[in-house]
Formats: sequence, C-alpha cells, structure tokens
Amino acid sequence: MSRWDPTDDAGIFSWEKERPIEDALRYTALDEPLYDRPPREGRALLLDREEEAGSIPGAGAAGGMVTYEVFASRLDVEPARRAERLIAGLASLPSCALMVAAGNGSLRYFIEAPAEFARQALTALSAAYPQAEVEEARSSPWSKGEGEEMAAARLQLRPGRLAPLARVEMGPGARASLSQLSITYALSDAPPPLPVAVMGLLQPGERAVLRLDLSPAPAVIAAHLRQVILRHKMRQDYMRQARLHYQWQSPVNDAVTLVLGGLLLMGVLLGMSFYRQGEMEKLLALGAVALAGTPLALYGWGRLARDSGLTAEQAQEKMLAGALFAADLKVAAIGPAGPGARERLLALVERQADAARSVAHPGGGALVPRVLKGERAMAPSPPGRRDILGSGEAALLFHLDASLPLYRPAGARMVLPRGATAPSGCKVGMVIWQGREMPVHMPDDMLGKHQLVVAKTQRGKSSLLLHLAAYVMNKMANGERLSLLVVDPHGDLARAVTGLVPDALAERVAYLDFSHEGLKRPVGLNLLDVRLFPERDLQVERIISMFHRLYPLAWGARMEGLLRAAVACLHMANEARVRRGEDQYTILDVVPMIMNQTFRREEVLKQVPDEGLIGWWKPNFEDQPPSRRLEMAQPIVNRVTRWGVTEAAKLFVGQPSSTVDPRAVLRGGGVLVVNVPVGDLGEGSAMLIGASLLNLVAGLIEEQVRVPREERQRVVALVDESATLGAADFGRMLSELAKYGLSLVLVTQSLERLKQYDERLAPMVFANIDGLTVFTVSAQDARYLQEELGHGVKVEDLVSLPDHEAYARWWSEGETMPTFRFRLLPPPLPDEGRAEEVRRRSAERYGRPRQEVEAKVRELMAARMPAGEGPGLVLPTGVREVEDSEYEL
Repeated sequence: MSRWDPTDDAGIFSWEKERPIEDALRYTALDEPLYDRPPREGRALLLDREEEAGSIPGAGAAGGMVTYEVFASRLDVEPARRAERLIAGLASLPSCALMVAAGNGSLRYFIEAPAEFARQALTALSAAYPQAEVEEARSSPWSKGEGEEMAAARLQLRPGRLAPLARVEMGPGARASLSQLSITYALSDAPPPLPVAVMGLLQPGERAVLRLDLSPAPAVIAAHLRQVILRHKMRQDYMRQARLHYQWQSPVNDAVTLVLGGLLLMGVLLGMSFYRQGEMEKLLALGAVALAGTPLALYGWGRLARDSGLTAEQAQEKMLAGALFAADLKVAAIGPAGPGARERLLALVERQADAARSVAHPGGGALVPRVLKGERAMAPSPPGRRDILGSGEAALLFHLDASLPLYRPAGARMVLPRGATAPSGCKVGMVIWQGREMPVHMPDDMLGKHQLVVAKTQRGKSSLLLHLAAYVMNKMANGERLSLLVVDPHGDLARAVTGLVPDALAERVAYLDFSHEGLKRPVGLNLLDVRLFPERDLQVERIISMFHRLYPLAWGARMEGLLRAAVACLHMANEARVRRGEDQYTILDVVPMIMNQTFRREEVLKQVPDEGLIGWWKPNFEDQPPSRRLEMAQPIVNRVTRWGVTEAAKLFVGQPSSTVDPRAVLRGGGVLVVNVPVGDLGEGSAMLIGASLLNLVAGLIEEQVRVPREERQRVVALVDESATLGAADFGRMLSELAKYGLSLVLVTQSLERLKQYDERLAPMVFANIDGLTVFTVSAQDARYLQEELGHGVKVEDLVSLPDHEAYARWWSEGETMPTFRFRLLPPPLPDEGRAEEVRRRSAERYGRPRQEVEAKVRELMAARMPAGEGPGLVLPTGVREVEDSEYEL
C-alpha cells in the first residue's frame, strides 16, 4: 500500500490551519458567553445582535407574556415524541417557557410566550397535540402569591453546557443519518415529569413546578458539533492511511513537535555557547525565556492535542437530539409561608432534582441542582449562560401525558373542519380550538334536505332548532319561497319561536296551542271539512293512514273496510250539508255512524248520493251476526272515542267548521307552530294530536305533485322530540316527500325510541337523511352513530362530549362534508313582548271562545247519539280487542 501523500487532498486538514471554531471549543470549558464572539464574514444574525444587547425579543414588549394552560388528551399517543415535535416547532420563537405544576393530587401543563408570538406557540402546539385543549390561564404557576414561600433550584448541565442528556428514541427516518460513531442512548418512553416525584408529598396549598425557559441556540453551536464529528472522522482516516498509533498525531502535530524540538535543541546549544563565552547575563535571560515560554508552549500543544473535553460521540448524541435551544431549567416548590416552610420546600426541591437522574446520559451529562435565592429564582438566566438542549432532550422534561393524574384531561376527540366551513348559511356555532376560532354555518343546501339530531336531554337540541327557525323566518321575510312548520311536544320551543318572528311575518303565523292556556280559545280543524278537503277519496285515505299509524297493532281488513265506509259516507253527506248551510259532520261522528242505526239510515245515508256506498252497509255490517259486528266496530269505537274523551282533541276536531287551514298557511309562505305539551295533555293525547297534524300536513305537501317542481313551496319542518310523535308516518315523509318540497328535521334523545313504533324507522331515517348532528348520546346509540359519522369518531368521544358541543356530518354543493366537531352558539333570545303579541293575534284569528266551542260540540254529540233501534245501540262491556291475525281470518 502506498504511503499517504498530503497533496492528494490539500483541503482535508484545513481545520488545523484556520481553526475556525477555536472560540466555540472554549464554550464548554470556560464561563465566557459564546454569544459575545464577533460575527464573521457577514454571518451576523438578528438573534446574535439582540442577545448581545441583553434582551429577548418580545419579552419586553408592551403586550407582555401570555400564559396558556394545556389539557392533555388520551388520544394523543406517544407523548414524548409529540413533545419533541412541539418543542422543535417553538424554534421560531425568540423565547418561551414550558411549565409543569403538581398540586392537589394532579398535574397541570402550561405554555408561556410573548403576547405577539402567542399565535405561533399555539400553532406549534396544535401541530404536535391536535387533541389537546387550551385555555388562557389567569396566572402563571411560577408566580408567588401573597403569603406564599418559594424555594427554587436551577438544574445545570454537567460536565459542560454541551453535554448530552438522554433523549426520545428516534423513529425510522426521523432525522438525517450521521456516521455512527457509537451506540446511541435513547429512551423508548419518557419518564414522568419531575414534579410527579413529590406529588404524594405535597400538603394542601403547596405546589411543585418545573419551568423550562427556551430560546433558539446560535447556529454556530450546530456548526461546532459538526466540526467535532468531522474532526474525529478525519483523524481516523489519517491514522488509517498513515498507520499511526497515537490518537493525537496529525501532520500539523508532527510539525509542531518538530518545531518545538528544534527550538529546544537551539536553546540548549545557545545556552552552552553563552556559558563557554562567559556571557552570564545572556544565559540568565535565555533561562528566563525558557521558564516563561515552556508552560505557554505546553498549553498550546495541549490545545492542539485535545477536543476541548467534548468527544465525537457526545457531539453526535447532541446532534441527534434535534433542534438546539439555549435552555434554563428550574424546579421550585411553593407553599404557604410559616415556621419551617422554607426547609420543607427545599426538601421538595431536592427530591425533584434527584428525579432528574432519570434523564442523565450514561456517557454524557447529568443535571446538577444549584439552589437559587431571592429574585434569582423568578428571573430566567441570561441566554449566554444557559445550557444547550436538543428538542429530544427537552421532550423528556416536558411532555403531555394523559395517563398521569391530570387536573382536567381533554374531552372528546376534536375533528376540525377540512378547509373552510360553508361560507354562508345559518350560523349555528363556532369551532374554538387552541386559541383559534372558526364560525360554523349550516349550508343553505341543507334547508332542502332531511336531517337528524340526536342528543340526551338538555344538551342543545332545541337551541339548534331555534337557530334554524330564526334563519328560515328571516329568509321568508326577505321574500324567499319557504314555509316553516314547528311541532313541539314540550312547549318551550314553540313559545320561543313566536318571539323570533320578524315584523313582516307577524300576520302569517298560525299558533296552534293545545296547552291549558291555549284552550281558552281553541282552534278547530274538522278532518271532514269539504271546504278544506274537497277530494273525498284522498281525504279518506289520509284518515285511514293516520289511524293505522296511530294504532298499528289493532288493525284488520274488516275494521278498515268499516272505517273507510263510515268516513266516506260522512264526507259525502257534508257536501250536501254545506250546500244547505248546515253544520258539517266531524270525525267524532264515526262512532254514532257505526253504533246508531237510526242515525246512520235516517240521517247520513239519505244525504249520500253514492248507491255503492249505501249498498255496502247491509251485507258487510248490518247482516252480520251481532258478535261479528261488535268485533268489527269495537276497535274503531275505542280509537275514535279517545278523540271524544280528550278535552283538547275534542275541542280541536269536534268543531263542525274549521278555523285554521294548514294548507293555506303553508302554501302562503306562513309559519305553522304546533304546541302539544306532554305536561298538559299527557303523552298519549300529545301523540294523538301532534302525529295527526303531521300526517295531515304530509298529505297536504304531497298534493304538490300537481305543481311544477320550480313552483313548489318548500316547507321546513322542525319536529322536536320526534319519538314522542312516533305515530307520524316519518318513514313516508323521509322517503317520498323531499321531492315535493318537504325538509324534515327530526330530533330524538335515543335511536331506540325511534324503533318503539316502527322497527324499520331507524334504518329508513339513516337511508334518507343528508344531515346528521350528534350531541352527547348513550353508549348504545354511540356504537351505531360512530359508523355513520366516521372520520375516527369513537364511542368514548360521543359519550363524553361537553354540553352544547356536537359532531356534524352535513351536505353541501352535491357532496357530504367531512365530519367535524363544533360548539353550539347560545340560542337567539326571543322577544317576550313580540311572542305575546304573535300568540294573541293568532288566537284571535284562528281560535274561538272555549264556552262557545264546548256548548256546540256538546249539542252535536247529544243530538247524534239518541236511544234507538239497531245493532250496537248500546255499547257492550267485556268485549276484548281482536288481534290482527283474527281480523284476517
């Protein structure tokens, strides 16, 4: 093998000639700040100049420092690696502080930054911990309150400020590769923060705090570490090529040794010459020069032969630790002042310092405590005197770990909107996350689609409906072709909606109030009113469907035939009575129609011109055995009688002339509000009236099949607690009526309640809705809804949502929007004066005095149920209801 020729690479040992990092080597051994060295070749940095001036940008700004409390989330796994990402993201800030406080058996995390850089700090936090929650703290845990004592210590890096600590283990491809000089030392999991070591020892009112002040390290530090590694590699190459046996040997070292040896020989020879010539003065001068110069020469030679105490392995460890910071690490214990408090707090500080052994590097550095007194405990050390820590090393000191006993862990999973939410529409909420705010609008496209809202009670369902109602009414007031239907089985929503009615709509509101207060002037809707429902067959079909939905378990072909014949005859008789100016029959007259033969034959059938209908009664009912007649009639009598014995229902459907026309209200762009409070009516009566009205409105909307699509009136129906009105034909409304202009918003507390009346309803709902909004729900519902929402939403997220927060999956511009989470805005405040005025006007327009209505209904019922001859004249007792299977026999 040929000998090494230095001319092969003239620049390979240029570091020996120029020594550009000589001052940087001194940084690890002496106390002079490295930042004081003058910049070279135009490489001066703004940071260098500001640090020379002794100030940290932003810290002295008028805005001061802002402290945020951070709440860790169990969803942010691998906390140490996330902390490294957070700290690396803070490298753009001139200064910041990370704090961990222990007290009252729990941990709390804080970030402090200059006010003008607070947004950057929160952005870095969001990138590293997307599920963490943030709130601005009232005060810093590091500040000492009145009547408190504080003991603090600074943890300094030893043996030098560049010595490496343990760090987070790198993942594959986490950083650019370096020449592996040694086996690196990293931890796969982070130890608990230092205050955890004393958490069980803290007394009430005491807290332990770790504070890590960070500012970017000068770029020359990284350059120095690279030079140390490169120097070691070059020496290894040189030794391999030159076959040297001593680590310190190099071409320059050889030359220096030769020069020093030559100077020593020359000195000896010159001294001997002076001695022989008797020139003692010159000999003494030469001896003095030798005595003074020899230590200096040895010191210079030693500087050339060593790497200033930092080995290449240690430099590599520091390089692998990530972004470099000038760090000031302190621990403190703060508690009530009193006798012996100082000694106790110092003991707590010492225990925290002992816990720092967990991050010591076996081949590098460790953290050594130095007790601070007075103001020095509060103020950070100057940047020039701080230790150098990498982001991976600092991450072991500060990391959000939700597995520890936290003061308040973050709640449900945050799913942020992808891009921007709909830029226009109904503003219903805000996305407030980690200091950022984004308004949430329900797109206008959703007003033409079906929606489902699921939530436990008092979580925000009705508030969302109030936002929608106010928005729809404002659009109606501005001339848009819309109508609004609100059905409320509790009453609060209905009353609040009337307080949001714009002035332009005040005369177009029909408020159907079935509460005790509303029955002072009951409204009337005769289901057999030929003025409102002129088409006999269509209206008969609506009534049959309505009864079938109300009572699906007691239904059969014979019973349906009897009900259909009775309703059809009464409707046709009403046509004749209207021409004569007489009172019309009502749905309550179905009972005397069936049970009173005299009333049927002598009064009703004589007014029916359809011979087929008249001929149906004798073979199909009157000629049947008494027992069969009773089996056919009894279920109908029981169901219709419920209308007659329920006060609100009787006054509503028992009036011969209708006082309100739902068709006219909705087609005229009006607002129809139906208040059927369960508390006043009972659940059965509320369902009876509410479901009947919904089914009736559905039939009226279906009439728009005759209207061109572009001229159809869009009706937005808001149905609160829709499961209470389970007899309404929601399945048909969802599957068929969207094309005719209905947009149905269903609200329920539980999916199970939707199945109470129809097992097929829940699948039908999810097959036809385009909007899904889910507040806090039960675990059973959450297991189903997580599949509908997608985007990583889990059962535990849906059961732990804060009040008035929801996950939403909406539809806009022809596609489903990704699921996101938002906070509902407070509902618009209704004007109570406006509400009273709207209700008063509606009652005057559509209601009648109760005494007058009661007298009329009582008179009609007495006239149509006299004693007489015929089957079923006297209602039998003890007759059971017949099952469906028996009716089909």
